[in-house]
Amino acid sequence: CLSSKQLDGELQGSMCCWHSGGFGFGGTQKCAPKGSNLISQEPEACTSNLLAKWQGLPECKQTCNNVLRGESGIKFMPSLDACNHCIAGETCDCEVSCAEGTSYSGGGPLGKRSCKLENLDFEPAPLCAAPPETPLVCETPSKDAFNLEHCQKNCEVDGICQCKISCQEQ
Repeated sequence: CLSSKQLDGELQGSMCCWHSGGFGFGGTQKCAPKGSNLISQEPEACTSNLLAKWQGLPECKQTCNNVLRGESGIKFMPSLDACNHCIAGETCDCEVSCAEGTSYSGGGPLGKRSCKLENLDFEPAPLCAAPPETPLVCETPSKDAFNLEHCQKNCEVDGICQCKISCQEQ
């Protein structure tokens, strides 16, 4: 009921009274200065002193910027949500690794993430990519065991490879 501290006139500095159903039209004001014309019913309680004191104020802390959110190939542990709620300057339950089917190929490091008050961004994202597809290659058979004619080295599976292979005469 800080409004009594802001009043001019005889109610300035008055003790505050409270009613759970509220005072005034519609009961929207829970507190009113003692003696106010807003008090239309008996208050449930009034302060015993004139000291205005807040209790249980929230503690505001800055959170880290999860600049890794939306990056492909990354797995967040234990979850993306946990990594989105890290507090600057504190230990954070956030770890990044490469997603299944991908491997680390550079960029930022793998592992735990946190940030400092001086820089709220996480370290850069690791680059995690699927391994490149390697074509199936048929190696040219050993010339010691077979007679080879017109063979090309490393013929690819769907390529045109014309080899004439026959057994060596003993």
